[in-house]
Amino acid sequence: MPTTVNVNAHRLPVQDGLMPALSAPDLNRLFDAALAFGANWRRPVVDLVAELFPDRPQDVRDALTTAVEDCRSTVEAHIEAAHIRLAGRWTRAEKRQADAWIADQYPWMTRKNRRRAISQGQYYAWHDNG
Repeated sequence: MPTTVNVNAHRLPVQDGLMPALSAPDLNRLFDAALAFGANWRRPVVDLVAELFPDRPQDVRDALTTAVEDCRSTVEAHIEAAHIRLAGRWTRAEKRQADAWIADQYPWMTRKNRRRAISQGQYYAWHDNG
């Protein structure tokens, strides 16, 4: 049985009667797909879940969708706030702090996905705020 994880910044238990237990590999696989550029750029996460996990029960697919959508938007908001605070001048130390924040908030997320989330968050923040 896969290890289950807390999926959100508020550290709400995943198996609390409201959300089924989710595995770190599933969350990372979906988060990776949700960060895709090209033809899959910003596709609805619910569509990605249906393609990646067609045999999972609907409540699990719904929980994966919610967890990844919430995570992506929270991380992007955090990166945007940092971008504005730093006037777009990111240092390695700032990137390490962002990485540490994501790892603390979303302990299931792989280093690869954290790096991609920071990079994309910086791009969107630059695009939206200069």
